[in-house]
Amino acid sequence: IKNIVEYYFNDYYDVSDDKNTLFDKIKELCEKYNFASNMKEYKEKPDNYNGNITDIATIIRVAITTSSNTPDLFEILKILGVEKIKNRVKKLSS
Repeated sequence: IKNIVEYYFNDYYDVSDDKNTLFDKIKELCEKYNFASNMKEYKEKPDNYNGNITDIATIIRVAITTSSNTPDLFEILKILGVEKIKNRVKKLSS
């Protein structure tokens, strides 16, 4: 989990991204960690994957907010800003 979150925020996340770009980058992250970015493929062969795109989004959401049930992830990240996000990612390493 720590690796996924650190990798996402260090190598993918950009505060200037729009919602679609954020989602596309999460899809790319799925590929790197063998999570299905397509739910249809996941439902057909779940044993081929570590999880699905929803799982990756939940990992990011919980790491940043400590809750699995939150408003829109894109909006939360925008409100928090880069510095708060970096601080929360650093706490994962502690």
